[in-house]
Amino acid sequence: MVAGGQKLVHSPFVPAGYWSPCAPLVSDPFIGSSLLFVHDQSGYANIWLIDFAKIASPSNNQIRVNHRSVWKSGNYEDGYLIGIDNLVKLFEEIIHECQ
Repeated sequence: MVAGGQKLVHSPFVPAGYWSPCAPLVSDPFIGSSLLFVHDQSGYANIWLIDFAKIASPSNNQIRVNHRSVWKSGNYEDGYLIGIDNLVKLFEEIIHECQ
């Protein structure tokens, strides 16, 4: 349950002009990675993207994904940001129902 005054904060995956050294990672598929959800009694909650060692980049280095496009055979899209957007909506609905 969310304590009074707390709200769900949705921050951008990669802010514009930030993390330029990570650009290749951001455009590779995240298939095989995981989300780690952490919550404790104090109300602290966070989610981390983990298991990058499981990520397999396409053999063709020219393939780049945006994580928002719908998957089609051969495009390597993983829908990661679509999934995160859906999780945010789900948590917002839960917060709304608990208030």
